Amino acid sequence: MRKSGILLPALLLALLCGCAGGVEDEVGSLVQFGERMVDSSSLSQETLEWLEWYNSLPSEEQQAVSAIPPDLYEELDYPGTEDAQATVTEEETNVEELP
Repeated sequence: MRKSGILLPALLLALLCGCAGGVEDEVGSLVQFGERMVDSSSLSQETLEWLEWYNSLPSEEQQAVSAIPPDLYEELDYPGTEDAQATVTEEETNVEELP
């Protein structure tokens, strides 16, 4: 009996999100990545296939994924990385060379 209590909300969610993990709206097609929805028109076909694979994984396995496609990363507006200026302390400049 308890399984049916979980199954019904899962089926409703699947219907709302569509079979391929996306929904159609007035603007275009959205696909799910984790808890976020992303406009699929800005993603490559390869990334859409990656998302289909990712969304098919159990939650624990999704959390173990350590890299995402670059176009998905950009679409999610994650912060970029920058090279930082190296700083040298006075102690580092006064180091004696070993013989």
